Amino acid sequence: MKFCFDSNIYISYPDLFATRTQVYVSSIVLTELLAGAQDATRIKQIKSWRTLAVKFDHFLVPDAEDWLQAGLVLQRLSQKSKRDNFGSTPKISVEERVRLFNDCLLAVSCRRAGVVVVTDNVKDFERLSSVCRVKFQSGDEFFAPVSP
Repeated sequence: MKFCFDSNIYISYPDLFATRTQVYVSSIVLTELLAGAQDATRIKQIKSWRTLAVKFDHFLVPDAEDWLQAGLVLQRLSQKSKRDNFGSTPKISVEERVRLFNDCLLAVSCRRAGVVVVTDNVKDFERLSSVCRVKFQSGDEFFAPVSP
């Protein structure tokens, strides 16, 4: 199975990339991780993930169609929210809007590549999946011990 970790998974498991061979790396996730990097060592580590992902053709970059699809998904989600709230569009913070946009772009680019998103942000991916086919799995499910 091909999968891509959301940035919150890398935050919980900072050395995860080195231990997985089927991992795909998203430019969106790297951008979020670089923006929050605390020191030069972490920046170097994140950049090395990109280098390895490119080398093995596991680097996901949203293309023009992904950007278009993300806009359409967010529009459908907005319309659904409006219907669910009897014609009133719920207010969301700028921070939530940015996070939802990034998650949406990640979802559609992973969908195009046939990659499952592993995230601890299940709530947003459940919202997105109500208007867009996206495969995702919670970090708890993904990392749960396999019983014999």
